[in-house]
Amino acid sequence: MAAKVLPLHPDYVVVQFGSLDAFAWLKEYVRQRLGRPRKAPARKGLAPAASNRSLIRAASLARLLRWRAKGRIASWIRVPPRTSRPVYRESIAAIASAIIAGGGRPIVLTPFLSGDRCSNQFGAQFAADVEDLGRELGFAVLNGQQALRPYPARKVLLADGFHLSEFGHAVIAKELFRIILESEKHRLAAERPAQTSTESPEISRLSKRGVEGACKATAC
Repeated sequence: MAAKVLPLHPDYVVVQFGSLDAFAWLKEYVRQRLGRPRKAPARKGLAPAASNRSLIRAASLARLLRWRAKGRIASWIRVPPRTSRPVYRESIAAIASAIIAGGGRPIVLTPFLSGDRCSNQFGAQFAADVEDLGRELGFAVLNGQQALRPYPARKVLLADGFHLSEFGHAVIAKELFRIILESEKHRLAAERPAQTSTESPEISRLSKRGVEGACKATAC
């Protein structure tokens, strides 16, 4: 980031980091407990999940039932999140602080919804930590779970239970646009106090284009 992003002096930097850190990896946890951890293969190009069409297709009812069963088992045997909360919090704090020090405004996305309840519980805990950091350090937070929760899991997730569907991405994009628009309104109001009573022309045009595009993408 320090070499490729900050030298460009961006106004905003969207940070979508570590969604799978909150994931309860049931299969890997069982392997480790049995003393048979799977070795990560050296690979190039796309990960296997990205090229496995059975995982990138839409989630079926059978997948939904599988997610629920996995969540119950993971909760019962107390599978931990992939990354501990302190490590995740420290990583987000370091990234956001570097962006702020470089003159940018971070917008940090919390972990998204997952197919299973256990992972979602961890995701909510991680999101609470990110929101606390946002208040402490002064950056915007997009709570991925809150944005996606109004919609059925099968509609916003792919069959693997953690990657977002096209619709899920559109929901997040719409919420991200809302956050940027609000931030720009506040910025312009601070720079031009005389115009606080009326919306500036550039914000009006941005709002119209963005809302129309986001609504079209999410069929709202």
